[in-house]
Amino acid sequence: MYSITGHDGRSVNSNGGVDVLGAGVVALEGAGPGEVAPAPDGRTTRWDGHRSQRRLEMVRQIRRVVHEHGPDISMEEIATRLGTSKSILYRYFRDKTALQVALGEYILGRARSRLAEASASSRDPRRAVEAMVATYLEIVDQSRNVFLFVNRPAQAAAEGNLRVFVGQVEDLVAATLARLFPEGVIPAARLRIWAAATVGLVRGAAEEWITTPAPDRPTRELLGADLATMVWDGTHALISTDRSPADAQDETQDR
Repeated sequence: MYSITGHDGRSVNSNGGVDVLGAGVVALEGAGPGEVAPAPDGRTTRWDGHRSQRRLEMVRQIRRVVHEHGPDISMEEIATRLGTSKSILYRYFRDKTALQVALGEYILGRARSRLAEASASSRDPRRAVEAMVATYLEIVDQSRNVFLFVNRPAQAAAEGNLRVFVGQVEDLVAATLARLFPEGVIPAARLRIWAAATVGLVRGAAEEWITTPAPDRPTRELLGADLATMVWDGTHALISTDRSPADAQDETQDR
């Protein structure tokens, strides 16, 4: 890890954090036997708060820049659009992947609340599923460039909170599907697998849809209706069969 100097003259490490050693404060990995770790320096904690707020402001500005100028924008171009330098940008984000992850986490936080609202928007499970699909597609459609930016390269999509976000959406879908059955009829693990399949279907379709040339791309409303039908009819086929899911599984295992 290397150190650079921040605009206040303090050392900043390559990961964007304050280098307390360079600032003359001894950083201990942990207190040894009989030792007491020093109390946090008030100046350091105030700086950390300022730094976090500044980083959040930059993420918001970067979202606007990416939205306006496309997903292939470089770090140098981002810095120029922000009216700063690459060196300043790298003080807050160690590399482009870290920037993509930070922006992705910001977008996912906003999307999570909207999807939760959609899930609770109707007592009718089908309407709730339709609302969630429509909301997800709206989020992707409204920020196409940002969506593509935070999902490339694959490393950026794999880091940060993306997996956590997907898991939370799967929880919402599983809870919605569970309302179709009397409590305890379908094991929770099986519902979870259905939910994962549903989320995978919608995500995969959205990623293909958003990269399809506009003249060939179906409307968001049409795609939403298609996906909701696929999800609902597939689930409905499972619950409307004459055999219970458990009986069907037992029969399959006996073959």
